[in-house]
Amino acid sequence: MSRSTSRIRGAAAALALAAVVTTAPHAVAAPASTPTSPSARSAQAPSTQDLAYLDFAARSNLAEVALGRLAKRHAHSRAVRHFGHQMVRDHTRQYRALEAVAATVGVSLPTRPSRDQRKLARAWSRFDGLAFSCAYVPFQWGDHQLAIAMTEKEVMSGSDPAVTQAAAASLPVLLEHYEHATMLLRDLRRC
Repeated sequence: MSRSTSRIRGAAAALALAAVVTTAPHAVAAPASTPTSPSARSAQAPSTQDLAYLDFAARSNLAEVALGRLAKRHAHSRAVRHFGHQMVRDHTRQYRALEAVAATVGVSLPTRPSRDQRKLARAWSRFDGLAFSCAYVPFQWGDHQLAIAMTEKEVMSGSDPAVTQAAAASLPVLLEHYEHATMLLRDLRRC
């Protein structure tokens, strides 16, 4: 293994690990999703679980869109660039669906990724080719595992029917992304 390949691997692994850690549930601060007005709320206000899920899902969708845009420009292969395009398309739709749900339950969603997610995107914008893909694909694999776990938790433990239904509707897309990331990860043997 060459010295540059070793450096790429090390940098990619460190960034991917940092990214997964910074988007983990324990790293999510108090939810930015807050009730907007008493008249806009459903009969029963969303629970803390519902609000935390809405915040997590909104920020995750926004981050996936930002990172997907980077993948479309910086990835080494057509397959990873296509995956980035899929992330932009699907997570934009997911965010819009969450906006509609948030409006029905009377909460406002965050409008940008978390500070750590923005920091990650800035760092990855400096990567090109294989170095970018070696950071991006493992991150997508881990991030979608986390998103699936958080979404399943909302489906099982959420109290607001609109929020739990939205979570359930997003699971097939998340599972598809996870499987796609798994296939891409197998193809990245050079990392």
